[in-house]
Parts: sequence; structure tokens; C-alpha cells
Amino acid sequence: MEPTQFQIQEDGHAEPKNILLIVFIVLLAVIVIGGAIFAFVKRGKKTVDSLALPVATDSNTSSTGENIPIIEVTDPSPNDKDRDGILDEEEAELGTSDYDFDTDGDGISDQNEIEKWQTDPLDPDTDGDGFNDGFEILSGYNPLGAGALEEN
Repeated sequence: MEPTQFQIQEDGHAEPKNILLIVFIVLLAVIVIGGAIFAFVKRGKKTVDSLALPVATDSNTSSTGENIPIIEVTDPSPNDKDRDGILDEEEAELGTSDYDFDTDGDGISDQNEIEKWQTDPLDPDTDGDGFNDGFEILSGYNPLGAGALEEN
């Protein structure tokens, strides 16, 4: 019978050259699989740096001579920074954040908590049952107390 490449010595240990070969094969496999995963993930993503955009010089003409339209952007909600439907002045009175549309982080906007669900926009668990308001609503339970949500 011809000896195989991966021979084990009598004491139960593999020969040093075989161990190095195994380590090399495993390392090569990790590099190939890691490269494939990186290529797969990177393939669909585009960054701002990878986009070829014309660069404006003096007026509205790009460095390539293209005419770039000048678009004036105005904020549609200058008095509602977080765009949750509650004006910044009212948010100051309520104590809610004017930079975060969901002050308590329960998944419901401050405006919906106040106007639709009558929950506390400063407390993620209005009824104190251990489940946050957003989870209760998505699961069909009443965020204000026991029981299921009533159909409206």
C-alpha cells in the first residue's frame, strides 16, 4: 500500500511538512473566500467619490464645458427641523427634540404619538408594561394599557 501525503506518525502527530501544507491551504481558502465576500458586497455600492460629476468653476459652467443648471434649494420646513410635523416652537413647549422626529426612540414619530396614538412622546413605554409603544402597535396591542388595539 502506497503512503498518502498526509501521513500520521506513530505517536499520533502529523508530520511538520503536512501541518504547514494544511495551514497554507486553510489560509489560502480564507483569503479567497474573504475576497469573494468583499467583491460581492462592494459590487453593489457606489460612493459619492466614485461618481463622475462635473466640477463648477466660475459661473454655471463645469470644468468640461457643460452648462450646469443652478438650483436654489430652500428648506420646505424652516420651522420644523426634524420634519415630524410639530413646529420647533411647539417642540420646545412639549419638551420633545426638534432634531429627532422620534424623541423617545420607540419607532413612532412625535406627531403620531401625540395626534394618533395619544402616547407620551418622551416615554418609549407609555403604559409601563415593559414593551415599547412602537412594538405594541406593530404587534396589535394597546400602547396605553392592556388588550388589543381597537379597530377604527
